[in-house]
Amino acid sequence: MGAACALYLRQLAPHLSLLLVEEGGLPNEEGATILAPGVWTAFDVPRGQEAAAEWTREQLLSGIEKLEVESRPLVELLRDGADTVPTTEALAHAPEALALLDPQVYPLARVDARALTYRPGQLALQAAQQAIRLGANLLLNTRAEPGVGQVKLHRLTVTNTHQIVVHETRQVRARAVVVAAGAAGPVLLEHGVGLHTRHGRAYVQYPRLNLPTSAQTPVLRAGGLTLRPQNDGLTLIPPIH
Repeated sequence: MGAACALYLRQLAPHLSLLLVEEGGLPNEEGATILAPGVWTAFDVPRGQEAAAEWTREQLLSGIEKLEVESRPLVELLRDGADTVPTTEALAHAPEALALLDPQVYPLARVDARALTYRPGQLALQAAQQAIRLGANLLLNTRAEPGVGQVKLHRLTVTNTHQIVVHETRQVRARAVVVAAGAAGPVLLEHGVGLHTRHGRAYVQYPRLNLPTSAQTPVLRAGGLTLRPQNDGLTLIPPIH
């Protein structure tokens, strides 16, 4: 989110100075983002936000350079509801997905044929690189400690015994600070800015089912749980708290 924010700030306000701070290297496929959902769907878009959702879809398809996006239908399983088709019909082309469920429990389904899947780690890397090409400044191997109107920047280095230590600290003033630090974000905000956020529980490690999938396997959703085909298996994504 921080890399994407940096990219669009460079596009919308190129006259402002922007610094992208990373504790390690550039955002990449390591860590939790490798199993993050990376699913776009029109289902459940709040009323009045349809245009924003479509803009996001356009950005995934062409706004982020070199981002690999797959068109993969999303099938939501339901017990009842309008504008639905039988589950067996919706999954007729994907028997491996049909084998995961009991159609008698979820007999109906609705299909978002325009759904997309992508790799969030790749999105972060491409967005950051694009922002830097547009003039964003970059500081790697630096731990940021946000405060009110300022940020402490702790430059990190590795000792001969492979310990990571702070070898320099600078304090800079900033008109605005965007904190996008995953599970560490709520702690940084609470300790540095005194701002309490309830999003600390939103970051979870996703379990995985090592079951066979194919290019035709759709994204499945039922009871708030999402099963996203990924790397020849299924990533289980619980609903966001």
